[in-house]
Amino acid sequence: MSEQNVIGKGTWIDKLAFELIEREKSIGRKMDLLRVESGLGASG
Repeated sequence: MSEQNVIGKGTWIDKLAFELIEREKSIGRKMDLLRVESGLGASG
């Protein structure tokens, strides 16, 4: 069985945030400011 890494508290939003940050780094975008929305009603 493969080893699993726990990011933050291991929730799906932590995994999503980690993947987003890694993608932004890989394409060379500045990481000075990252705006996010989550929770009830965050999508508008």
